[in-house]
Amino acid sequence: MTYWESKIKKGHKKNRLSKDEVADVCIIGSGLTGLSTGYYLSKKNIKVTILEANTIASGASGATTGKITSQHGLFYDYLINEYGVDLAKKYLEANENAISEIEKIVNENNIDCEFVRQSSYVFCDKESEIKQFEQEIQALKRLDFNAVYHDKINIPISNFGGIEFSNQAMFDPVKYAYGLAKVIKESNGKIYEESEAIDIKHENGVYKVYTKDNYVESKYVVVATHFPIKNFPGIYFMKMYQDISYMIAVASGQKVFDGYYINNSSPSISFRNANDDDENITIISGSGHKVGREVNSSDSYKALENIANNLFDGKYRVIDKWSTQDCVSMDKLPYIGRLSKMMENIYVATGFKKWGMTLSNVAANIITDMILGKENEYEELFKTNRIKLVKNIKSYKEQMKETLYGLGINKLKRPDDTIKNIKRGEGKIVIYKGEKVGVYKDENGRYHCIKPKCTHLGCELQFNSTDKTWDCPCHGSRFTIDGEVLNNPAVNRLEKY
Repeated sequence: MTYWESKIKKGHKKNRLSKDEVADVCIIGSGLTGLSTGYYLSKKNIKVTILEANTIASGASGATTGKITSQHGLFYDYLINEYGVDLAKKYLEANENAISEIEKIVNENNIDCEFVRQSSYVFCDKESEIKQFEQEIQALKRLDFNAVYHDKINIPISNFGGIEFSNQAMFDPVKYAYGLAKVIKESNGKIYEESEAIDIKHENGVYKVYTKDNYVESKYVVVATHFPIKNFPGIYFMKMYQDISYMIAVASGQKVFDGYYINNSSPSISFRNANDDDENITIISGSGHKVGREVNSSDSYKALENIANNLFDGKYRVIDKWSTQDCVSMDKLPYIGRLSKMMENIYVATGFKKWGMTLSNVAANIITDMILGKENEYEELFKTNRIKLVKNIKSYKEQMKETLYGLGINKLKRPDDTIKNIKRGEGKIVIYKGEKVGVYKDENGRYHCIKPKCTHLGCELQFNSTDKTWDCPCHGSRFTIDGEVLNNPAVNRLEKY
Protein backbone atom coordinates (compact mmCIF):
# COMPACT_ATOMS: atom_id res chain seq x y z
CA MET A 1 0.00 0.00 0.00
CA THR A 2 1.30 3.46 -0.93
CA TYR A 3 1.27 6.66 1.11
CA TRP A 4 -1.73 7.93 -0.88
CA GLU A 5 -3.70 4.71 -0.37
CA SER A 6 -2.98 4.71 3.36
CA LYS A 7 -4.76 8.07 3.68
CA ILE A 8 -8.04 6.69 2.31
CA LYS A 9 -10.37 4.75 4.57
CA LYS A 10 -10.68 1.33 2.99
CA GLY A 11 -13.88 0.47 4.88
CA HIS A 12 -16.08 0.97 1.83
CA LYS A 13 -17.92 -2.10 0.63
CA LYS A 14 -16.31 -3.65 -2.43
CA ASN A 15 -18.89 -4.39 -5.08
CA ARG A 16 -17.81 -7.47 -7.07
CA LEU A 17 -19.28 -8.57 -10.39
CA SER A 18 -21.53 -11.51 -9.46
CA LYS A 19 -23.74 -11.79 -12.54
CA ASP A 20 -23.61 -11.04 -16.25
CA GLU A 21 -24.28 -7.39 -17.11
CA VAL A 22 -25.05 -5.20 -20.12
CA ALA A 23 -23.63 -1.69 -20.58
CA ASP A 24 -23.01 0.82 -23.35
CA VAL A 25 -19.30 0.98 -22.51
CA CYS A 26 -17.21 -1.46 -20.48
CA ILE A 27 -14.03 0.08 -19.09
CA ILE A 28 -11.27 -2.24 -17.90
CA GLY A 29 -9.25 -0.59 -15.12
CA SER A 30 -10.11 1.95 -12.43
CA GLY A 31 -6.96 4.04 -12.59
CA LEU A 32 -7.25 7.69 -13.55
CA THR A 33 -7.60 6.94 -17.26
CA GLY A 34 -10.49 4.54 -16.75
CA LEU A 35 -12.20 6.66 -14.11
CA SER A 36 -11.78 9.91 -16.08
CA THR A 37 -13.25 8.25 -19.18
CA GLY A 38 -16.09 6.87 -17.07
CA TYR A 39 -16.68 10.31 -15.60
CA TYR A 40 -17.00 12.05 -18.97
CA LEU A 41 -19.18 9.32 -20.47
CA SER A 42 -21.51 9.01 -17.49
CA LYS A 43 -22.01 12.79 -17.57
CA LYS A 44 -23.33 12.25 -21.13
CA ASN A 45 -25.83 9.64 -19.86
CA ILE A 46 -23.80 6.79 -21.34
CA LYS A 47 -24.25 3.57 -19.35
CA VAL A 48 -20.78 2.73 -18.04
CA THR A 49 -19.48 -0.36 -16.24
CA ILE A 50 -15.90 -0.40 -14.89
CA LEU A 51 -14.10 -3.64 -14.04
CA GLU A 52 -11.15 -3.45 -11.64
CA ALA A 53 -8.87 -6.38 -10.80
CA ASN A 54 -8.03 -5.04 -7.35
CA THR A 55 -9.34 -1.80 -5.81
CA ILE A 56 -9.82 1.73 -7.09
CA ALA A 57 -6.51 3.38 -8.02
CA SER A 58 -4.54 0.44 -6.64
CA GLY A 59 -2.20 0.34 -9.66
CA ALA A 60 0.08 2.97 -11.16
CA SER A 61 -2.38 5.83 -10.49
CA GLY A 62 -2.17 5.31 -6.74
CA ALA A 63 1.60 4.95 -6.74
CA THR A 64 2.65 8.18 -8.44
CA THR A 65 3.99 11.48 -7.11
CA GLY A 66 0.70 13.18 -8.04
CA LYS A 67 2.22 15.85 -10.28
CA ILE A 68 -0.11 17.39 -12.86
CA THR A 69 2.13 19.08 -15.39
CA SER A 70 2.98 19.69 -19.02
CA GLN A 71 6.69 19.75 -18.14
CA HIS A 72 7.74 16.21 -18.95
CA GLY A 73 11.47 16.57 -18.41
CA LEU A 74 13.48 18.06 -21.27
CA PHE A 75 11.01 16.93 -23.90
CA TYR A 76 10.05 19.76 -26.23
CA ASP A 77 13.39 20.11 -28.01
CA TYR A 78 13.13 16.36 -28.73
CA LEU A 79 9.55 16.74 -30.02
CA ILE A 80 10.46 19.59 -32.34
CA ASN A 81 13.47 17.73 -33.73
CA GLU A 82 11.52 14.50 -34.23
CA TYR A 83 8.10 15.77 -35.29
CA GLY A 84 8.21 19.52 -35.87
CA VAL A 85 6.92 22.64 -34.14
CA ASP A 86 3.22 22.06 -34.84
CA LEU A 87 3.10 18.64 -33.17
CA ALA A 88 5.18 19.81 -30.21
CA LYS A 89 2.81 22.75 -29.72
CA LYS A 90 -0.22 20.45 -29.79
CA TYR A 91 1.36 18.14 -27.20
CA LEU A 92 1.97 21.13 -24.93
CA GLU A 93 -1.55 22.48 -25.45
CA ALA A 94 -3.15 19.09 -24.76
CA ASN A 95 -1.37 18.80 -21.41
CA GLU A 96 -2.01 22.42 -20.41
CA ASN A 97 -5.69 21.93 -21.19
CA ALA A 98 -5.70 18.76 -19.08
CA ILE A 99 -4.45 20.68 -16.02
CA SER A 100 -7.36 23.09 -16.35
CA GLU A 101 -9.80 20.23 -16.98
CA ILE A 102 -8.73 18.43 -13.79
CA GLU A 103 -9.07 21.66 -11.80
CA LYS A 104 -12.55 22.14 -13.27
CA ILE A 105 -13.59 18.60 -12.28
CA VAL A 106 -12.27 19.13 -8.75
CA ASN A 107 -14.13 22.42 -8.30
CA GLU A 108 -17.43 21.41 -9.92
CA ASN A 109 -17.68 18.21 -7.88
CA ASN A 110 -16.13 19.48 -4.62
CA ILE A 111 -13.50 16.72 -4.65
CA ASP A 112 -11.27 17.07 -1.60
CA CYS A 113 -7.98 15.91 -3.10
CA GLU A 114 -5.58 18.67 -2.01
CA PHE A 115 -5.39 20.14 -5.50
CA VAL A 116 -3.07 23.14 -5.58
CA ARG A 117 -1.38 25.17 -8.30
CA GLN A 118 2.42 25.06 -8.08
CA SER A 119 5.48 25.70 -10.20
CA SER A 120 7.25 22.74 -11.77
CA TYR A 121 11.03 22.64 -12.19
CA VAL A 122 13.41 20.44 -14.12
CA PHE A 123 16.90 21.11 -12.77
CA CYS A 124 20.41 20.51 -14.04
CA ASP A 125 22.68 18.62 -11.63
CA LYS A 126 25.53 18.04 -14.09
CA GLU A 127 27.50 20.86 -15.68
CA SER A 128 27.84 18.81 -18.86
CA GLU A 129 24.05 19.06 -19.38
CA ILE A 130 23.77 22.87 -19.37
CA LYS A 131 23.68 22.98 -23.17
CA GLN A 132 20.65 20.65 -23.21
CA PHE A 133 18.79 23.03 -20.91
CA GLU A 134 19.66 25.97 -23.13
CA GLN A 135 18.33 24.07 -26.16
CA GLU A 136 15.12 23.23 -24.30
CA ILE A 137 14.40 26.84 -23.34
CA GLN A 138 14.96 27.87 -26.96
CA ALA A 139 12.53 25.15 -28.05
CA LEU A 140 9.91 26.47 -25.62
CA LYS A 141 10.34 29.97 -27.00
CA ARG A 142 9.60 28.57 -30.47
CA LEU A 143 6.35 27.22 -29.00
CA ASP A 144 5.52 30.66 -27.53
CA PHE A 145 5.42 29.15 -24.04
CA ASN A 146 6.42 31.37 -21.14
CA ALA A 147 8.90 29.13 -19.34
CA VAL A 148 11.64 30.70 -17.21
CA TYR A 149 15.28 29.65 -17.16
CA HIS A 150 17.02 30.09 -13.78
CA ASP A 151 20.79 30.08 -13.38
CA LYS A 152 20.31 28.59 -9.92
CA ILE A 153 17.37 26.66 -8.43
CA ASN A 154 16.76 27.42 -4.76
CA ILE A 155 16.84 23.89 -3.35
CA PRO A 156 19.31 22.29 -0.93
CA ILE A 157 20.75 20.13 -3.71
CA SER A 158 23.73 21.14 -5.84
CA ASN A 159 22.54 22.30 -9.25
CA PHE A 160 23.45 24.39 -12.28
CA GLY A 161 20.06 25.99 -12.75
CA GLY A 162 16.91 24.78 -14.43
CA ILE A 163 13.61 25.55 -16.15
CA GLU A 164 10.40 26.60 -14.41
CA PHE A 165 6.86 26.01 -15.68
CA SER A 166 4.56 28.20 -13.59
CA ASN A 167 0.90 27.52 -12.80
CA GLN A 168 1.19 23.73 -12.89
CA ALA A 169 -0.52 21.62 -10.21
CA MET A 170 -0.37 18.67 -7.84
CA PHE A 171 -2.88 16.67 -5.83
CA ASP A 172 -3.59 13.47 -3.94
CA PRO A 173 -4.25 11.05 -6.83
CA VAL A 174 -6.13 8.46 -4.77
CA LYS A 175 -8.51 10.99 -3.22
CA TYR A 176 -9.13 12.35 -6.71
CA ALA A 177 -9.81 8.81 -8.00
CA TYR A 178 -12.35 8.14 -5.27
CA GLY A 179 -13.95 11.49 -6.03
CA LEU A 180 -14.36 10.50 -9.69
CA ALA A 181 -15.74 7.11 -8.66
CA LYS A 182 -18.36 8.78 -6.47
CA VAL A 183 -19.58 10.96 -9.34
CA ILE A 184 -19.70 7.97 -11.72
CA LYS A 185 -21.86 6.00 -9.28
CA GLU A 186 -24.13 9.00 -8.73
CA SER A 187 -24.56 9.14 -12.53
CA ASN A 188 -25.74 5.48 -12.52
CA GLY A 189 -22.38 4.09 -13.59
CA LYS A 190 -21.16 0.85 -12.01
CA ILE A 191 -17.73 0.00 -10.63
CA TYR A 192 -16.84 -3.58 -9.75
CA GLU A 193 -13.67 -4.15 -7.73
CA GLU A 194 -11.82 -7.45 -7.34
CA SER A 195 -13.35 -8.36 -10.72
CA GLU A 196 -10.42 -8.98 -13.05
CA ALA A 197 -11.03 -8.90 -16.80
CA ILE A 198 -9.22 -11.86 -18.35
CA ASP A 199 -10.48 -11.84 -21.94
CA ILE A 200 -12.40 -9.84 -24.56
CA LYS A 201 -14.44 -11.64 -27.20
CA HIS A 202 -16.57 -10.39 -30.08
CA GLU A 203 -19.81 -12.34 -30.22
CA ASN A 204 -22.94 -11.63 -32.27
CA GLY A 205 -22.03 -8.02 -33.00
CA VAL A 206 -21.16 -7.06 -29.41
CA TYR A 207 -18.17 -7.44 -27.12
CA LYS A 208 -18.11 -9.56 -24.01
CA VAL A 209 -15.48 -8.79 -21.38
CA TYR A 210 -15.00 -11.92 -19.30
CA THR A 211 -14.01 -12.21 -15.68
CA LYS A 212 -13.46 -15.58 -14.04
CA ASP A 213 -17.18 -16.28 -13.56
CA ASN A 214 -19.16 -13.62 -15.46
CA TYR A 215 -19.05 -11.14 -18.30
CA VAL A 216 -20.06 -7.61 -19.23
CA GLU A 217 -21.66 -7.18 -22.66
CA SER A 218 -21.19 -3.83 -24.40
CA LYS A 219 -20.85 -2.15 -27.77
CA TYR A 220 -17.66 -0.32 -26.73
CA VAL A 221 -14.68 -1.42 -24.63
CA VAL A 222 -11.96 0.81 -23.16
CA VAL A 223 -8.76 -0.99 -22.14
CA ALA A 224 -7.31 1.25 -19.42
CA THR A 225 -5.11 -1.37 -17.79
CA HIS A 226 -1.77 0.41 -17.81
CA PHE A 227 -0.38 -2.19 -20.25
CA PRO A 228 -3.02 -3.61 -22.65
CA ILE A 229 -4.13 -7.10 -21.66
CA LYS A 230 -5.01 -7.91 -25.28
CA ASN A 231 -1.90 -9.10 -27.17
CA PHE A 232 -3.36 -9.41 -30.65
CA PRO A 233 -4.05 -7.42 -32.68
CA GLY A 234 -2.12 -4.30 -31.72
CA ILE A 235 1.05 -6.08 -30.50
CA TYR A 236 1.79 -3.32 -27.97
CA PHE A 237 4.28 -5.64 -26.30
CA MET A 238 6.54 -5.05 -29.31
CA LYS A 239 6.14 -1.25 -29.18
CA MET A 240 6.74 -0.51 -25.49
CA TYR A 241 8.80 -1.43 -22.48
CA GLN A 242 8.16 -0.86 -18.78
CA ASP A 243 10.31 1.17 -16.42
CA ILE A 244 10.22 0.89 -12.63
CA SER A 245 10.76 3.68 -10.09
CA TYR A 246 11.07 3.60 -6.32
CA MET A 247 9.46 6.05 -3.89
CA ILE A 248 9.60 7.01 -0.25
CA ALA A 249 7.41 9.30 1.84
CA VAL A 250 9.33 11.07 4.59
CA ALA A 251 8.15 13.18 7.50
CA SER A 252 10.18 16.14 8.71
CA GLY A 253 9.64 19.20 10.83
CA GLN A 254 10.57 21.58 8.04
CA LYS A 255 9.46 22.77 4.64
CA VAL A 256 12.53 23.70 2.63
CA PHE A 257 11.04 24.18 -0.84
CA ASP A 258 7.86 25.01 -2.73
CA GLY A 259 6.79 23.52 -6.04
CA TYR A 260 8.04 20.18 -7.32
CA TYR A 261 11.28 19.13 -8.93
CA ILE A 262 12.90 16.56 -11.17
CA ASN A 263 16.40 16.29 -12.59
CA ASN A 264 17.27 15.37 -16.16
CA SER A 265 20.13 12.95 -15.57
CA SER A 266 20.43 9.36 -14.45
CA PRO A 267 19.77 8.26 -11.76
CA SER A 268 16.55 10.25 -11.68
CA ILE A 269 15.55 12.37 -8.70
CA SER A 270 12.06 13.76 -8.14
CA PHE A 271 10.48 15.31 -5.06
CA ARG A 272 7.44 17.27 -3.88
CA ASN A 273 5.67 18.21 -0.66
CA ALA A 274 2.34 16.67 0.34
CA ASN A 275 -0.32 18.15 2.57
CA ASP A 276 -0.65 16.71 6.05
CA ASP A 277 -2.42 18.12 9.10
CA ASP A 278 0.34 17.22 11.53
CA GLU A 279 3.72 17.44 9.80
CA ASN A 280 5.53 18.14 6.56
CA ILE A 281 5.51 15.17 4.18
CA THR A 282 7.79 14.91 1.18
CA ILE A 283 7.49 12.32 -1.61
CA ILE A 284 10.86 11.43 -3.14
CA SER A 285 11.12 9.16 -6.16
CA GLY A 286 13.74 7.91 -8.60
CA SER A 287 16.47 5.24 -8.81
CA GLY A 288 14.59 3.73 -11.74
CA HIS A 289 15.53 0.98 -14.15
CA LYS A 290 13.89 -1.16 -16.79
CA VAL A 291 11.68 -3.86 -15.28
CA GLY A 292 13.47 -7.20 -15.06
CA ARG A 293 16.97 -5.75 -15.37
CA GLU A 294 19.66 -7.37 -13.25
CA VAL A 295 20.66 -4.40 -11.13
CA ASN A 296 21.74 -3.92 -7.56
CA SER A 297 18.26 -2.75 -6.66
CA SER A 298 18.85 -3.23 -2.93
CA ASP A 299 20.42 0.24 -2.96
CA SER A 300 17.41 1.93 -4.60
CA TYR A 301 15.65 3.05 -1.43
CA LYS A 302 18.99 3.94 0.18
CA ALA A 303 19.67 6.34 -2.70
CA LEU A 304 16.33 8.06 -2.05
CA GLU A 305 17.14 8.37 1.65
CA ASN A 306 20.40 10.06 0.68
CA ILE A 307 18.31 12.69 -1.12
CA ALA A 308 16.22 13.10 2.03
CA ASN A 309 19.43 13.61 4.00
CA ASN A 310 20.42 16.45 1.67
CA LEU A 311 16.98 18.05 1.82
CA PHE A 312 16.48 17.87 5.56
CA ASP A 313 19.99 17.61 6.96
CA GLY A 314 19.26 14.14 8.33
CA LYS A 315 16.23 15.27 10.34
CA TYR A 316 13.48 13.09 8.92
CA ARG A 317 11.93 9.64 9.16
CA VAL A 318 10.66 7.34 6.42
CA ILE A 319 6.94 6.63 6.87
CA ASP A 320 6.30 4.68 3.69
CA LYS A 321 8.08 3.18 0.68
CA TRP A 322 6.85 1.58 -2.53
CA SER A 323 7.64 1.09 -6.19
CA THR A 324 5.71 1.80 -9.37
CA GLN A 325 6.19 1.31 -13.07
CA ASP A 326 5.06 2.82 -16.33
CA CYS A 327 5.02 2.00 -20.02
CA VAL A 328 7.31 3.84 -22.41
CA SER A 329 6.73 3.74 -26.16
CA MET A 330 9.65 3.61 -28.56
CA ASP A 331 8.93 7.09 -29.93
CA LYS A 332 8.15 8.52 -26.44
CA LEU A 333 4.51 9.42 -27.24
CA PRO A 334 1.50 7.66 -25.71
CA TYR A 335 -0.81 5.41 -27.69
CA ILE A 336 -4.37 6.71 -27.37
CA GLY A 337 -7.24 5.61 -29.58
CA ARG A 338 -8.42 2.40 -31.25
CA LEU A 339 -6.73 -0.77 -30.05
CA SER A 340 -6.45 -1.82 -33.67
CA LYS A 341 -8.14 -1.19 -37.01
CA MET A 342 -9.06 -4.89 -36.91
CA MET A 343 -11.19 -4.46 -33.77
CA GLU A 344 -13.61 -1.59 -34.11
CA ASN A 345 -15.00 0.01 -30.93
CA ILE A 346 -12.17 -1.15 -28.62
CA TYR A 347 -10.05 1.72 -27.33
CA VAL A 348 -6.75 1.86 -25.48
CA ALA A 349 -4.56 4.37 -23.64
CA THR A 350 -1.00 3.44 -22.67
CA GLY A 351 2.65 4.51 -22.83
CA PHE A 352 2.39 7.60 -20.60
CA LYS A 353 6.12 7.60 -19.82
CA LYS A 354 5.53 8.42 -16.12
CA TRP A 355 3.34 11.47 -16.85
CA GLY A 356 -0.01 9.76 -16.49
CA MET A 357 -1.64 12.25 -14.14
CA THR A 358 -2.00 14.78 -16.96
CA LEU A 359 -2.07 12.40 -19.93
CA SER A 360 -4.84 10.31 -18.35
CA ASN A 361 -7.16 13.28 -18.76
CA VAL A 362 -5.94 13.88 -22.32
CA ALA A 363 -6.68 10.22 -23.09
CA ALA A 364 -10.11 10.30 -21.46
CA ASN A 365 -11.17 13.30 -23.55
CA ILE A 366 -9.93 11.75 -26.80
CA ILE A 367 -11.56 8.36 -26.19
CA THR A 368 -14.82 9.93 -25.01
CA ASP A 369 -15.01 12.02 -28.18
CA MET A 370 -14.25 8.98 -30.34
CA ILE A 371 -17.04 6.97 -28.72
CA LEU A 372 -19.46 9.90 -29.13
CA GLY A 373 -18.42 10.34 -32.77
CA LYS A 374 -16.93 13.78 -32.16
CA GLU A 375 -13.71 15.14 -33.64
CA ASN A 376 -10.88 15.73 -31.19
CA GLU A 377 -8.05 18.03 -32.23
CA TYR A 378 -5.44 15.87 -30.45
CA GLU A 379 -6.59 12.46 -31.74
CA GLU A 380 -4.12 12.39 -34.63
CA LEU A 381 -1.20 13.25 -32.34
CA PHE A 382 -1.51 10.04 -30.30
CA LYS A 383 -2.96 7.65 -32.89
CA THR A 384 -2.20 4.03 -32.15
CA ASN A 385 -1.41 2.88 -35.69
CA ARG A 386 1.45 5.29 -36.28
CA ILE A 387 4.68 3.78 -37.58
CA LYS A 388 7.89 5.74 -37.08
CA LEU A 389 10.74 3.33 -37.52
CA VAL A 390 13.42 5.40 -39.24
CA LYS A 391 14.58 7.57 -36.35
CA ASN A 392 13.71 5.04 -33.65
CA ILE A 393 15.04 1.85 -35.24
CA LYS A 394 17.67 1.52 -32.49
CA SER A 395 15.01 1.40 -29.76
CA TYR A 396 12.97 -1.17 -31.68
CA LYS A 397 16.05 -3.36 -32.19
CA GLU A 398 16.88 -3.22 -28.47
CA GLN A 399 13.32 -4.23 -27.53
CA MET A 400 13.35 -7.08 -30.06
CA LYS A 401 16.72 -8.26 -28.74
CA GLU A 402 15.53 -8.32 -25.11
CA THR A 403 12.29 -10.07 -26.04
CA LEU A 404 14.08 -12.76 -28.04
CA TYR A 405 16.65 -13.15 -25.26
CA GLY A 406 13.95 -13.62 -22.64
CA LEU A 407 11.94 -15.98 -24.84
CA GLY A 408 14.82 -18.10 -26.04
CA ILE A 409 18.49 -17.64 -25.18
CA ASN A 410 18.01 -16.99 -21.45
CA LYS A 411 15.91 -20.14 -21.14
CA LEU A 412 18.85 -22.20 -22.40
CA LYS A 413 21.15 -20.92 -19.65
CA ARG A 414 21.51 -23.41 -16.85
CA PRO A 415 21.76 -21.80 -13.40
CA ASP A 416 24.64 -22.84 -11.16
CA ASP A 417 22.87 -22.22 -7.85
CA THR A 418 21.14 -24.87 -5.79
CA ILE A 419 18.43 -24.54 -3.18
CA LYS A 420 21.03 -25.13 -0.47
CA ASN A 421 22.83 -21.89 -1.43
CA ILE A 422 19.78 -19.62 -1.11
CA LYS A 423 19.92 -17.38 1.95
CA ARG A 424 16.95 -16.02 3.89
CA GLY A 425 15.41 -13.06 2.11
CA GLU A 426 16.95 -14.14 -1.20
CA GLY A 427 15.40 -15.33 -4.46
CA LYS A 428 17.10 -17.28 -7.27
CA ILE A 429 16.41 -19.58 -10.18
CA VAL A 430 17.84 -23.03 -9.53
CA ILE A 431 17.75 -26.49 -11.06
CA TYR A 432 15.68 -28.91 -9.00
CA LYS A 433 15.14 -32.46 -10.23
CA GLY A 434 16.22 -31.40 -13.71
CA GLU A 435 13.81 -28.44 -13.94
CA LYS A 436 14.22 -24.68 -13.51
CA VAL A 437 12.46 -23.43 -10.39
CA GLY A 438 12.19 -19.88 -9.03
CA VAL A 439 12.83 -20.10 -5.29
CA TYR A 440 12.47 -17.45 -2.61
CA LYS A 441 13.47 -18.23 0.97
CA ASP A 442 11.64 -16.02 3.44
CA GLU A 443 12.98 -14.72 6.75
CA ASN A 444 11.44 -17.70 8.56
CA GLY A 445 13.28 -20.15 6.34
CA ARG A 446 10.20 -21.17 4.34
CA TYR A 447 10.59 -21.76 0.61
CA HIS A 448 8.25 -20.18 -1.97
CA CYS A 449 8.65 -21.95 -5.30
CA ILE A 450 7.25 -21.02 -8.70
CA LYS A 451 7.80 -21.81 -12.35
CA PRO A 452 9.87 -18.79 -13.52
CA LYS A 453 8.07 -18.40 -16.82
CA CYS A 454 5.94 -15.31 -17.44
CA THR A 455 2.34 -16.23 -18.23
CA HIS A 456 2.13 -13.40 -20.77
CA LEU A 457 4.40 -14.75 -23.53
CA GLY A 458 6.72 -17.09 -21.67
CA CYS A 459 9.84 -15.01 -20.98
CA GLU A 460 12.09 -16.12 -18.15
CA LEU A 461 11.65 -14.04 -15.00
CA GLN A 462 14.22 -12.21 -12.87
CA PHE A 463 14.04 -11.77 -9.10
CA ASN A 464 13.73 -8.19 -7.80
CA SER A 465 15.61 -8.15 -4.49
CA THR A 466 14.18 -4.78 -3.41
CA ASP A 467 10.47 -5.54 -3.76
CA LYS A 468 10.77 -9.34 -3.44
CA THR A 469 8.98 -9.91 -6.74
CA TRP A 470 9.48 -11.94 -9.89
CA ASP A 471 9.79 -9.51 -12.82
CA CYS A 472 9.58 -10.09 -16.58
CA PRO A 473 12.40 -8.39 -18.53
CA CYS A 474 10.48 -8.63 -21.81
CA HIS A 475 7.25 -6.72 -21.18
CA GLY A 476 7.21 -5.78 -17.51
CA SER A 477 4.78 -8.19 -15.86
CA ARG A 478 5.46 -8.66 -12.15
CA PHE A 479 4.47 -11.41 -9.73
CA THR A 480 4.56 -11.99 -5.97
CA ILE A 481 6.81 -14.63 -4.42
CA ASP A 482 3.82 -16.99 -4.56
CA GLY A 483 3.04 -16.21 -8.19
CA GLU A 484 0.11 -13.78 -7.96
CA VAL A 485 -0.02 -11.13 -10.71
CA LEU A 486 1.04 -7.66 -9.57
CA ASN A 487 1.41 -5.90 -12.92
CA ASN A 488 0.10 -6.73 -16.38
CA PRO A 489 0.21 -7.47 -19.31
CA ALA A 490 0.08 -10.96 -17.70
CA VAL A 491 -3.38 -11.85 -16.38
CA ASN A 492 -2.71 -15.40 -15.17
CA ARG A 493 -0.74 -16.30 -12.06
CA LEU A 494 2.46 -18.36 -12.14
CA GLU A 495 2.47 -22.09 -11.70
CA LYS A 496 3.34 -22.83 -8.08
CA TYR A 497 5.42 -25.74 -6.81
